[in-house]
Amino acid sequence: MKGFKKTIYTIVCVYLSIIQAGCSYINDFYILNKSSQPVTVIITTFQPIEKLFGDEFRGIKLLYTNEIVELDRDTKNSLKKSLEYKSINEKTISIELQPNTTNLIGRGGNGSVLYDLDSISFIKGDERVTYRYEKLIEVVEPKRDMFPNVLSYTIE
Repeated sequence: MKGFKKTIYTIVCVYLSIIQAGCSYINDFYILNKSSQPVTVIITTFQPIEKLFGDEFRGIKLLYTNEIVELDRDTKNSLKKSLEYKSINEKTISIELQPNTTNLIGRGGNGSVLYDLDSISFIKGDERVTYRYEKLIEVVEPKRDMFPNVLSYTIE
């Protein structure tokens, strides 16, 4: 009987390990424009932008609301307006963020919302700040106490 219990225990452990290996989490990337002026955001990706639109769980999502809202797991549902964008080339778009807005830029699994971004630039008046992927992951603010995880960048 001990051999049987050990076999069952081993099967259950292997099964649970396989299930856990397949786990993933969704995260959303927001930009909060808390400034009193519009900000132009230029996003450059590693692959053609058109491949990053349309997927429910990964890619570019461009939604906003005309107020600064507390970011939580339901924020995405409160953003009803679509952000307009201009194509610069097949891998780069430009977005105009209005003052005092909450903007959903992308969604991804296991942190991949940022993996697709080669660089992101913020232009406010004469000031321009650009982050390549390596620096971007350092400057976003994660809120990991909720699902989906929320990553945000705030413009003051």
